[in-house]
Amino acid sequence: MTATEKPQLSDSQEVPRTSALRGPRWWPALVILALVALGIAYIFLFSGLGPGWRFWASVGTMFLGIAALMLWVIAFSRLPWKWRLAGFFAPIILIGGFGFGYAQGWYWFAEFDGNSVPVFSSFTWGWNLRPAERMAEVMVPIPPADVRVVPSPHDYPQFQGPRRDGIVRGVKLARDWKAHPPRQVWRREIGAGWSGFAVVGDYAFTQELRGAVEVVACYRLTTGEPVWVHQDEEGYQ
Repeated sequence: MTATEKPQLSDSQEVPRTSALRGPRWWPALVILALVALGIAYIFLFSGLGPGWRFWASVGTMFLGIAALMLWVIAFSRLPWKWRLAGFFAPIILIGGFGFGYAQGWYWFAEFDGNSVPVFSSFTWGWNLRPAERMAEVMVPIPPADVRVVPSPHDYPQFQGPRRDGIVRGVKLARDWKAHPPRQVWRREIGAGWSGFAVVGDYAFTQELRGAVEVVACYRLTTGEPVWVHQDEEGYQ
């Protein structure tokens, strides 16, 4: 071969692809993850949204991040195609499968806080009875009893208190609950529901869902014992 001749490739040889030579492109994925983290930090620290809106705005931000990562992996990552397809379809299968299982009742959350946010520690498998179903099995209606309601300055007679602002006045609580935790007076299981308690004198009133019926129940404030239970054969839907 002279100085002016160029080497020839045989039929079995291939020119390496540029993308393979340069390797995967990771920096867009790192940028997306950083933006998602910054967005969630902003939502919780500076947005001024309420607890429920903060949670759902963070969930939306994470879904946008997942969509961006799916676009990156399929179009811009330079990964081998088997990994591109795996990275693209894995979130669809996982999120879709979780949603399908939840819709089918394979698992559920036993508790939601007042802002419609699921309490993740209450994750429960579908074969366990829901609180309303469990209460329907163990509780029976108690005829209304004659009770003498004596008002007091510390009553909480309606939703969110006397002024409907969620503030209890005239009660001093310890600032450090780790050093001086509140003392549990009693605990009992009641039906599912979104209602708080209305408290007057020694009686606490609330609404519950027990199985397929709605219940208005009265409990003794000092002991938690049921005083009377009224039910209607119409469950909340």
